Amino acid sequence: MKTMDDRRAQFDAECRSAGLTLGARDYDLLYDMWLDWLPERDRLRATMPEPEDEPWR
Repeated sequence: MKTMDDRRAQFDAECRSAGLTLGARDYDLLYDMWLDWLPERDRLRATMPEPEDEPWR
């Protein structure tokens, strides 16, 4: 299981890759929303086929 430090580092990396620059309040609000949606993201990723199972590749 990931620690809160791991989650924060993942969130920071995703913000950097998206080119987001956030103020402290917006950062906290977006982080809270991001945490709320992690279970849904994980559920969706689990339903995706493995790359070798994708016939178009």
